[in-house]
This record gives sequence, structure tokens and C-alpha cells, in this order.
Amino acid sequence: MRMLIDFSVLKEYNEKILSRGDKLSSLSSLVDWNAFLPIEHKLCKNKSEQGGHPNARAKLQQKTHEDLHFPMTPEGNLGYGNELIRHFKAWADDHGIALLLNHRVRAILRNRDGEVIGLEASTIDNEVRLRARRAVVFCSGGYTHNPELILQFQHGPLFGGCAAPTNSGDFVLMGGEIRAQLGNMAGAFRAEVVLEQTFRDPNGIHTMFHILGDSILEVNRYGNRDHG
Repeated sequence: MRMLIDFSVLKEYNEKILSRGDKLSSLSSLVDWNAFLPIEHKLCKNKSEQGGHPNARAKLQQKTHEDLHFPMTPEGNLGYGNELIRHFKAWADDHGIALLLNHRVRAILRNRDGEVIGLEASTIDNEVRLRARRAVVFCSGGYTHNPELILQFQHGPLFGGCAAPTNSGDFVLMGGEIRAQLGNMAGAFRAEVVLEQTFRDPNGIHTMFHILGDSILEVNRYGNRDHG
């Protein structure tokens, strides 16, 4: 799977910009970011047993002036999705929680009183039923790759996104079947995509979070130039 960076940006940047000298790339050396670390570490470190704000790289937060929620690698650097999963798995292992991979939930199980008591899931070989001790919690209710749900809930047109291909809204549909109340279904973290690439591979991950490269002009909805 190729993303925008592989698609064109790095090639254009290396050939047309870096060779001529990129003044922006030298700005970082002009600022002593380490001077801000004593303050930032107080904000970014999470030592509470209750959890909360994940550890993030303070230096990066200071540069971007944003409240970033990223996991920290063992080396103290910025981590991404795989690092977040590593943290989750370590916590689960320490607390004796079994992780079942390749189990696709097919149905929510309820008793005669309508109370949720478990789940029915399928694996490559068979169907299994999992009984809940106290509750069933769905933590991945996105529907990026479900065109019907996108059309129903989002202000379109929208094409693809950065979610995994399996992000197809199964839990949204199952929740609706038992008349669970859904909220904030129109909320989304949106970004541009490479349209041609999205059409070629609709289930891929093609989100472009930053406009990079030369010969780019951006305008607002009134046609006024933003920057370029």
C-alpha cells in the first residue's frame, strides 16, 4: 500500500526543492527546543494510575502548539498506531486479559429481558459465542469504508479515509438492531485524499494530512488566497 508521500511528494521535494535549498528546514536549528522541556514534561507525562492523557513527545508538542495524543516509544520518541497497540497489549498481559485476534463479531446476544449478555463471532474455522461478565463495550465504531453509512451520516461527498479496510461500521449496525442510541454520528476527523489513488484502491489508506510540495495554491471558500 502506497500513500501520498510515496506517490509523489518525496520525489518532487528531493528533486525540485531540496536541491535548491529549503530555508524552512533550517529554522528548527535556530530554536532551543530543549529549553521548553521542563515545562512541557509536566504537561505531557501521565503518571496517574487512572490513565488519561497519553504520554507524548514534549518537544513535538511545543513545535506544533497542539494538544497531541500520541503514545511514547520505549526510547521516548513519538509513536503511532502500532505503538499504541503495544501499550494496550502490555497492559492486558499484565492484567491477565486474553486477546482474541481474527474474531469478527456477527451479533449481539441478549437474554429474554433484552439485556446484553455476550457476542457471537466468527473465525476462519468456526463460530464462537463469548459471554460477557458485566458488559459489552465496542471501541471501534467507525464506518469509513461503508458507503451507505457515509451517505447517511456525513456531509458528502467523501471518498475513503485513513481507517483500516475493516472499518465498515459493523458495530453501528448491530447497535441499531437493538435500538441503542447513537450520538455524534456526523463527527469526523477529515482530511484531503489523492482522488485518483482513492478511485484505484477504494479500501486503501490515502489520507493527506499536510499539503506538501511546490506549485500549490490554496484558497478559502470565497476564493481568497490562503497561502501557497
